[in-house]
Amino acid sequence: MSDDSLLKIQNLKVHFDTLEGPVEALHDVNLEVKKGQIMGVVGESGCGKSVTSLTSIGLATCIVDEGSIKYDGKEMIFHEKEKDPYLVLLSIILPYIAVLISFPIGFVYLMPFMKDPLFGFQIIMSGFGLIIISIIIKYFIHSDFREHEKFMRFIRGNEISMIFQEPMTALNPLYTVEKQIFEVMKTHKRLVDPSLSQYNRIISSFKAPFRFLYNWILSDRFSAIFFSILILTYLLVSCMGPNSISSWGTRFIVIFYASAEISMSCTNYTDELMSYCFLLIPLGALKSSIQSSMTRGDDSRKTLMSIPYVFIIIMFILWYDQTLLRSTIIIGGIMIFITLISLIKLNLWEQESDVVTDISSFLAAVFHSIIPDNSAIRSIPFTFTLALTYAILLWTPNQVVGTVLALIMTVSIPSIILIDFLQLDPAHRNQVIKIIEDVQIPNPSAVITMYPHELSGGMRQRVMIAMMMSCEPKLLIADEPTTALDVTIQAQILHLMRDLRDRKGTSIMLITHDLGVIAELCDSVSVMYAGSVVETGTIEDILTNPRMPYTIGLLHSIPKIVHSDKRGERTSLPIIPGQVPDPNTHFDGCRFHPRCPFADDLCRSIRPDMIEVNEGHFAACHYTERTINSKDVESSFDEFSKEFEGVGGEVVVR
Repeated sequence: MSDDSLLKIQNLKVHFDTLEGPVEALHDVNLEVKKGQIMGVVGESGCGKSVTSLTSIGLATCIVDEGSIKYDGKEMIFHEKEKDPYLVLLSIILPYIAVLISFPIGFVYLMPFMKDPLFGFQIIMSGFGLIIISIIIKYFIHSDFREHEKFMRFIRGNEISMIFQEPMTALNPLYTVEKQIFEVMKTHKRLVDPSLSQYNRIISSFKAPFRFLYNWILSDRFSAIFFSILILTYLLVSCMGPNSISSWGTRFIVIFYASAEISMSCTNYTDELMSYCFLLIPLGALKSSIQSSMTRGDDSRKTLMSIPYVFIIIMFILWYDQTLLRSTIIIGGIMIFITLISLIKLNLWEQESDVVTDISSFLAAVFHSIIPDNSAIRSIPFTFTLALTYAILLWTPNQVVGTVLALIMTVSIPSIILIDFLQLDPAHRNQVIKIIEDVQIPNPSAVITMYPHELSGGMRQRVMIAMMMSCEPKLLIADEPTTALDVTIQAQILHLMRDLRDRKGTSIMLITHDLGVIAELCDSVSVMYAGSVVETGTIEDILTNPRMPYTIGLLHSIPKIVHSDKRGERTSLPIIPGQVPDPNTHFDGCRFHPRCPFADDLCRSIRPDMIEVNEGHFAACHYTERTINSKDVESSFDEFSKEFEGVGGEVVVR
C-alpha cells in the first residue's frame, strides 16, 4: 500500500444470505482513495456502489467471502484467528450438558418422594456452573472480535463519516435535529467547552418556571392581563367569607354528577357573583376581536370598527334580563346603534350627500356588526369552557382548590426544571447552529428544534450532511449527497465539500449517478457495473478518453442541447440497451456482454482483466483498441439499440 493511499479495497467479494440462497452482490471490487483526493464512484442503480461503501465501514449485513479493505494501512475486515478446536467444542457442549442432563436430574431429586433434595439442588447449581464456564470460554476465545469492534467504533465518526443515501431512515424520528447532531459530536469528542458549569446549569434550571411565565407574559400580554384579572377576582372572592354553594354552580355541577346531593345554603352576593362568570363569553369575544386587529397592525379606528358590538350587547342582555318587554326596548335601541356604527364604517360623515347610495355595503356593515368575525367565533368554545370552569372553581371549597393546584404544580414545575436542565449548553447550541448554517439551511435557530418529519427531503439531506461533516473526518463517504437538493443548494453543498478537503485535507469518496457532479468535484473516477469496477482513472481520462464501452455508453446517455439543424434524424434519447443483470445471474465472461455492441464469443466465455491503457488509466475490456474513438462506439450503441429487445438484463437481438 502506497504512503499516500488512505482507503484501499482489493479483490472484494461479498454475498447476502437469503431464503432462496446466497446472492453475490460484489464480485471483484478494486479501488483506492488517496489522501486529500476526491474520488467518484459512478454507475447505474444495482451496480454495488452503496454495498461497497457500507462494507468499507462495517455497516453492511453481507458476508465477506474474499478481499481486503485497508484504511491508512489498517485492515477493516475482521479475519477470525485460528482458535483451539477443543476450547470451541467445550464451549458448545457444556450448555447442552447442563440443560439436557444436570437440570432434569436435579429437578427429579427435588421431588417430594425423593429422600435427598439437597443433592438435586447441588446438581442444578452445577448445571449453572457449566453454563458460566461456557460463557467465560467464549469471552476469551472471541476477544479478537471485541478488539476489532472497538477499533471500528473508533474509526466510524472519528476517522470515517458517511452521508447516507436516505436521510429519513438514517435520522432518528424521536429526537430533534440539535439533539442528534449534539450526540454525534459528544460521542466523538468534538464539542467546545461548555459556557455554564454544572452548578450554574442547576441554578438556571430552577429559574426555568419563572422564565417560562415571564416569556408567556411578554409574548401574549393581552391574555396575561385577562387571566391575571380572573385570578385576582378569585382571590378576592375567596377572602370575602365562608365557602358556600351557589345555585349557578349547582346547575353546572349536576351536569357532571347527576346523582349529587347538594345543600342549597346560598347567599345573595355569592349567587350573583356566580352569574358574573358567564360574562366571560362576550368579554372573550371582545378580547379576541381587539387582539386579532392588533395582530394585523390595524389602527385604532379599524380596531373599533372590527368589534362585534351587537353580539356583545345581546349576550349582555341575555345575562342581565330575559323578560321580553325590557329586551324589546333594549333591542330597539340597539338597532339605532347599529345604524350609527354602520354609517361610521362607510365613512358617510365625510361625504357631501346624506343619502346612502351603496345598499350592499350598508347591509354588509350591518351584518358585520351583528355577526362576529372568525377570531371572535373561535373564542366562544374556549370562553364558555373557561366560564364553566371558573364557576365550578368559585363553587369548590378553597381547600380542594388548593390541593388540586398543589398537585398540578408538584408535577409541572419539576418537569419544567428537568426539561430545562436537559437542554443543550448555550455554547453547544451555538456550535450546532453554526454547523447548520454551513450547509445553507435558512433560520437555523428554529430548524434545530424540529424533528425530522417536520423537514423537507432536501433539508433532511442537509442535516445529514451537517451531522457527518461536523466531526471533520479524514475520509468522508458521500452516498448520493445531492440527490434531493435543487441545483442551487447542490452547488453550495459541493462547494462546502471541496472547502472541507482544501481546509482539512479530507479525502472524499463520492457515490453518485450524476456525471455532472463527478466532473465538477472529483479528481479521479471509478466506474462500477454489476458488482465490479470496470474502469478507473483520472477525471480527464474518464471524461475525455473513456476506453470501456459501458463508460462510453454512460457518457453518451447524458442529454445534450443541440440545435435542430445539427440533430439530424434522432427522435429519442441515446440509451444503453437492456439493464443491469440480476446478481444471481452467472457469467463466465464479461458481465456487460449482453448489452455491449462489440460482444463476441471471447467476451461471453472469458472474463476480461483490468489492463492499463494509459498511465494510471485501467479498463476491463478485451477490445480496448476499438474504443479509442468514442464517436464510433456511440454510433455502435445507437445501431445496437435499434435491434434489441431486452427483459431482465438479457438482450435478444432481432
